Amino acid sequence: MSKVPLTVTGAEKLRVELHRLKTVERPWVIGAIAEARAHGDLSENAEYDAAKERQGFIEGRIQEFVAGQRDLYRYLHDQTLRMMSHGMTPAEIGEALLMPNDLSRQWFARGYYGAVAHNVAAIYAHYLGPYDGNPAHLHPLTPTAAAHRYLKYMGGADAIVQ
Repeated sequence: MSKVPLTVTGAEKLRVELHRLKTVERPWVIGAIAEARAHGDLSENAEYDAAKERQGFIEGRIQEFVAGQRDLYRYLHDQTLRMMSHGMTPAEIGEALLMPNDLSRQWFARGYYGAVAHNVAAIYAHYLGPYDGNPAHLHPLTPTAAAHRYLKYMGGADAIVQ
């Protein structure tokens, strides 16, 4: 995979390539291998050799995409858990977590495919649920009830208008 930073258009082209490899080329090469096997002796079957070589390329390319995404999500997961164990909230983790250069340059790590803060919040919620560590957020007030309290704390509506 290219190590050059990509534009959104370039990332979209790679996404389309991955889809094409999985849905078009992989099934086609499987069919080509089956057809070549039907011809009999595989030791001198050029069609079989070509199809197997193409299959190796396709699977290798798919593996590059999948391995990169695996590494990205493993890093996000491990760092989120580490920071959770230090008492950080999802917002703090999302702000503090920086991706290593090798991962941040990959096309699937772009904000176009979801922000780091969103993934951190999902990982955090997986382990701790919606609780963010602030007891005041366990039973929040409705907007109307909160508005009445804000008015009361500020001395009433008449005091605010003046």
